[in-house]
Amino acid sequence: MPPIHKKAPGEPSALKRVFTCKPLMLVLIMGVLSSGRYMVQAAAIHVARYAFYIPTGKYVGVDLAALPYEEQVAAIDASVGLVKTIFQVCAIVGMFGATLLMPTLMKKVDYKKLLIYTCLAGAGASVFTTLIGWFANPRYALYCCIPFIIISSIPLGVINVLTGALIGDGLDYLELKTGYRDNGLGSAIQGFVNKIGSALSTCGIIVMYMLINIDPTEMYSSTVVKSALELTHAQNFAVFSLVSVIPGVSLLLCSIPMFFYDISGEKKEQMIKDLKAKREAEGIVINENA
Repeated sequence: MPPIHKKAPGEPSALKRVFTCKPLMLVLIMGVLSSGRYMVQAAAIHVARYAFYIPTGKYVGVDLAALPYEEQVAAIDASVGLVKTIFQVCAIVGMFGATLLMPTLMKKVDYKKLLIYTCLAGAGASVFTTLIGWFANPRYALYCCIPFIIISSIPLGVINVLTGALIGDGLDYLELKTGYRDNGLGSAIQGFVNKIGSALSTCGIIVMYMLINIDPTEMYSSTVVKSALELTHAQNFAVFSLVSVIPGVSLLLCSIPMFFYDISGEKKEQMIKDLKAKREAEGIVINENA
């Protein structure tokens, strides 16, 4: 392992090193811009409550307004459970499926290309999800969206895995150029990106509650405040946009910084060789089997 680095007077702070390291800054910007991808999971319960009413079981073909209050609550709860389950299954198939395939893909495809391709595919799938959500019959729209929700969930797994790898490459670049390396800095960047994503997701949901005239404090309610049928089609779609428009725009935006990320291909291979030679010249031995 590299020797413990002691800060000398006048030496740049860790924060300044991040801001002056182009690869790390691009990964940081990419992570922040990709925050909307979390909506597919975070907003699923809210979409299930206020974007769709899909009657199930004995409630199929029954007018919800004609039912007693207790039966209305049961019918709505059944619909919410169905919609939420569909989103959860889609996210699991897309995100965890991608995560399982990443070790193989990372050996065959350049990190930069892999991230850009999957993000653009997810953004494209979100376009179809959005169009279906607006034009299709609400009762069948969600079923039509399933394959596209799965595809738009794939970047969740890809970004989660690749962010750490890209930060590692950025730290290698920083060490090669400055002789400074702090793996804790990489962990801090990863943690910051995750916290920002969670915070922005919550803010987006709060804003959407305000747009559909529901008290944001009710977002944590254990029951539905209003039936999806009591909202206008525009309000239903506004809620649905949390898992269609917002993730799509986020995935499109986060791919842009990666076009300027140049630690890939031959340059990355040369960087690894130069860093290895630099370490050997300084008497630093990296035990990769440790």
